[in-house]
Amino acid sequence: MTINTSPIFWTRFSLLGIIIAVSATNTYSAPLFKLDFESGLPDPIDTPLPVWALPARMATATSPGNLYELTNTIAHSGTSSLKLNPNGRNGRCNTCGGKLLLHNSNAAPGGDKYFVTDTQEDLTLSANKGPAAKKGRLLYNETKGFSKWEIISVEDENATNDKLIVKLLNPGINKDPAIFNANDNIYIARQCGVDGNFTSNVNQRDDCNILINSLENVVGTQAPGQSIYRRFYMRMDMAKPANMKLRYWSSNINDYANLTQMYFDATGFGDKYPVVPLVITFNVETITTNIKPDGKTTVYQPGPNPSDMPEGLNFERGKWYYIEEEFLAATLDQADTSGKTYNNDGEYRLWISESGKEDTDGATPIVEIIKMKLPVVERASFWGNFQHVSHTIGQIYIDDFEIASDNKIGAKISDHANVYPPIPPLTTN
Repeated sequence: MTINTSPIFWTRFSLLGIIIAVSATNTYSAPLFKLDFESGLPDPIDTPLPVWALPARMATATSPGNLYELTNTIAHSGTSSLKLNPNGRNGRCNTCGGKLLLHNSNAAPGGDKYFVTDTQEDLTLSANKGPAAKKGRLLYNETKGFSKWEIISVEDENATNDKLIVKLLNPGINKDPAIFNANDNIYIARQCGVDGNFTSNVNQRDDCNILINSLENVVGTQAPGQSIYRRFYMRMDMAKPANMKLRYWSSNINDYANLTQMYFDATGFGDKYPVVPLVITFNVETITTNIKPDGKTTVYQPGPNPSDMPEGLNFERGKWYYIEEEFLAATLDQADTSGKTYNNDGEYRLWISESGKEDTDGATPIVEIIKMKLPVVERASFWGNFQHVSHTIGQIYIDDFEIASDNKIGAKISDHANVYPPIPPLTTN
């Protein structure tokens, strides 16, 4: 293969890159954001709001049975970690589209046998993302902890087919009563593979955007020419893989013509493991070694197959992995007095290893991209959403999460033995 050594730069979602391998040193870093989950999540209403703070909405997705849950049964260090359950909220994110409605404000409060729509529309109609309610379809009371119900029959209340007779399948995750009160938010789910309407693919599940949680007070914390590092430990105990985004990183968000956006993806292929992390960027025009086109995006691949990874760096269920990234912002073009034009000297690096092997397998970046027109960060997320076309079950554990400036963060020494893959079947909730 001939290696293209042309320069790299961003222009309107375009990244041109050179991939090289160098080692990095670990010196003092200035922490911007740090979570070990030993004391739970930080108070979302701290005053003044710290830099790189979790948004208040994170709390709405974190509780027993929710999408996130604090746990003291599995940890990389200490006693606690954050569990991510893609099948939380009684599987709400594994639904294939539907419609959100209100329980009729004139309906009797406390009903536990039926739902009546406030719109008085025919709930059996399926035009333009309609609910298409029928026997056997699922219904969620999102106001009552995402309690999960099955439709038994469709009847008339105030209009044609505006009433659904239901039976409870799973109570709400917040121990809310399994009832329908006036103005409760009700979600009628479509059937995957039949008439799903989340996208043009009838099998596409909900992206579950509530997982993303963009960090607050980020703008202005990175100077041109300065590096920011993001390190965390992750253990994936997934029974079925999903196309999980591990974070988003954006610049020039109010300047669409110069918007830059990068996300880091961990995905499985079918039902097989290992899970493979992919660095994905948008619309690369010139592709060099190990950067492969993937539709409208590109992915880093060290070999010819999508599942190729360096020896020893394929993710295995039940093991903790060290993941660290560097985002070196480009410097400003001094000839442009607007302060918006960047030089082509930004850089990106990714380190991955099993926990305990950070100083050997994780000492050299497996991806390094230089000569990027990468502006200072304006939006960074705690996590990402996920695209999936099959029911996703299992857990992801997150621990020892830190964001810092100036120098590589490096390892957090675990006080537990790295656990080897569990014997199937895995826990599915």
